Amino acid sequence: MLSRLFGRKAAATVTIPVAGRCLEAESGATILATALKAGIAYPSNCRVGSCGECRSTLVEGKVKALTDFSYTLSAEDLAAGCILACQAVPKGPVTVEPVLPLRDLPGDGRAAAGLPARILEVVPLTADIRRVVLELDAPLPFAPGQYASWTVPGIAAGRAYSFAAAPHPGETRIPFTIRHVPGGALTDWLFAADRRGETVLLDGPFGQFGLKPGAGPALLIAGGSGLGPVLSLLEALAAAGERRRLTVLFGARTAADLYDLDRLAALGDRLDLAVRPILSAEPADSGWRGERGLVTEPLAAIDLPETAALCGPPAMIDAAVAVLTARGLPPSAISFDKFADARDGLERSAA
Repeated sequence: MLSRLFGRKAAATVTIPVAGRCLEAESGATILATALKAGIAYPSNCRVGSCGECRSTLVEGKVKALTDFSYTLSAEDLAAGCILACQAVPKGPVTVEPVLPLRDLPGDGRAAAGLPARILEVVPLTADIRRVVLELDAPLPFAPGQYASWTVPGIAAGRAYSFAAAPHPGETRIPFTIRHVPGGALTDWLFAADRRGETVLLDGPFGQFGLKPGAGPALLIAGGSGLGPVLSLLEALAAAGERRRLTVLFGARTAADLYDLDRLAALGDRLDLAVRPILSAEPADSGWRGERGLVTEPLAAIDLPETAALCGPPAMIDAAVAVLTARGLPPSAISFDKFADARDGLERSAA
């Protein structure tokens, strides 16, 4: 009776003209989640509303905003009708156009969903960082700098971790560099016992983090577990015969928090690469002869690069972006990937 008086609510659908698709949205699902589930390579990275890569024009319809779009979008974007697809739930039929082009995904262009992966190795790198190697039944094509979303049934879902090595055709073993976040459901589970032989489920690959194209010098900054995706980028550059000058600033608290220096040294034999570990809390009497301070402190004096890729804690990235842009590096030349410490939702926020 009431439905006759008020009419039936229109089903939530998402039309993406550039993809030539009209999708039915599940109740409460965002535009981005709906597109990714359908195998559309929608531009995205963080999925928590911080990076802006899923910025889209709302051509038609209405959405519910899960977070305030103005935290990320400019006044000009908002005036032009832009939304964040990862934070927008359709209230009915909507039509959207992503501002960035659809991504080119490796393989057949579709992200895997619920792909079983067995934990093969867990290698301690520091007191709170592990290298976790997963073994899959079939190769999972990905691009350097991308990530996968992990689910452990009954424990945690949707935790995003970056691939920590360059992709190799046919490879079924994939490493990840994961830091323990106390209170984070998945990492609490992972670090509490020997999880070798356990199965996790992967969705992905996702993300667009990477070094922008160019011939001039490039800067890479890694903080903590952010070195993993930086190594993935460097290994891919080495395999491609990269010639430009590369500088890596690797920030850690103490010497005990440094890891994979041997991998960086080996890459130095194949690339024009300078590596500068910088410690922020190393005891004064430790005998450390390297650089001290915040990893962003050298940015005021180094030669300005043509491009930069930053990966690590949000505060580090925000500080680095502020210095680099103030010195004249265009924001379009900077790619970054923020690793957040959220206890709920994503443990890693990429951008």
